[in-house]
Amino acid sequence: MNLADSINHLFTGDAVNRISGTLGQPPDKVKSALNGGIPAVLGSLVQLTTRPGGARALLEGIRENEATAPESPSGLQGEQASGVMESGSRMLSSLLGNNTTEGIAQAVSRFSGLNLDSTKNLIALILPLILGKIGSSARSAGVSDASGLSNFLSSQAPNIAAAMPAGLKEQLNAIPGVSSLTDPLRGATPGRGEAVAAGQRAMSTPHREKAWPSWLIPAVVALAALIVLGYWLWPRGEDKGRELAKEETSAVRPADERETGAEGEPRITGQPIGEADRAAHETTAKNWMGDLGPLSNTELGREMTSTFTHLAGVFADVRDSASAQEAGDKLRDVANNVEAWETKVHGLPEDAKRHFHQVINRALPSIESASAEALNVPGAEQHLRTWTDRIIEKLRSYKHEPQAGAKPAGT
Repeated sequence: MNLADSINHLFTGDAVNRISGTLGQPPDKVKSALNGGIPAVLGSLVQLTTRPGGARALLEGIRENEATAPESPSGLQGEQASGVMESGSRMLSSLLGNNTTEGIAQAVSRFSGLNLDSTKNLIALILPLILGKIGSSARSAGVSDASGLSNFLSSQAPNIAAAMPAGLKEQLNAIPGVSSLTDPLRGATPGRGEAVAAGQRAMSTPHREKAWPSWLIPAVVALAALIVLGYWLWPRGEDKGRELAKEETSAVRPADERETGAEGEPRITGQPIGEADRAAHETTAKNWMGDLGPLSNTELGREMTSTFTHLAGVFADVRDSASAQEAGDKLRDVANNVEAWETKVHGLPEDAKRHFHQVINRALPSIESASAEALNVPGAEQHLRTWTDRIIEKLRSYKHEPQAGAKPAGT
């Protein structure tokens, strides 16, 4: 199947006229903006799934969207359109971030001639239908988890790239941080983009000298790799391998303040994370919690966002027994933070206190699911079980408001 084509077919004929009427803009400009906006949004979602925790965040966003999204463009007019637009705007911010969303809107606006505000509304209006189509198509392909969703969208990257209008590619290339959306294949195969590009350049470059036999270059490369590997691993065995892995990790993950605790954040030990990773984990945490409402401006609300962001990162980083052992120390800190909320919630205003329990109710199923996924990694349970049980048990105790007059433990 071609996902880009199937989504484009949703927005033809009457659908364009409905959206045009909702936005109060000419149909020809709306159609042009749809032709560019759909592949641009799809490309950004493909790239989201290549980041740590991104596929899981998108999967949760798709599931959340299913409850409210219209089944067809017929719902994109009248009173229902306002609710769809509001929901789409919130999900754009949660999944892609404001900078990427703004960059896409600016590029599509310049490409189509539709004014910027209308372009932003258009993208927000169509996102719920795009997510709905991704969800139904992925299910038809047998996708049931985040890894499957990532693979499914990666397989669609060539179709998405082909659907991107040439004029829009030029507009996106002028925007830092958004230009990579013009090549979803690069995002869909992390770590391999440069190798593919190098291969393509080599294939397109005229040969000026006689080529070596086709088997010789791979053989030389393989031999060199074995020599280097033997040098590092033979004298010092697994210890050197672990040192090499740590050096590689620190080289690609810029330092932050997690070890000492950035201002306003609980202390979480372990390896620092990069900004892209943090953004993906924060998206997952926000999907878990939903709207913080009256908690947003409280110290506890900020602590919850920070702690759940770290928790999402811990679960996303569990890949084997070694990473699970490191994750255990981080989960211990998360458990301590979660348990400390008991006295803090007692001092909240009543409306914020009620909302605290609602947020926990919303977040708990997703956290339980992420915990179970991490525990299923071979060799992980022995390192994680004590702390995951402690965290979930405490969160379950927060699901319901205490009876009137009850006081938190330790007061």
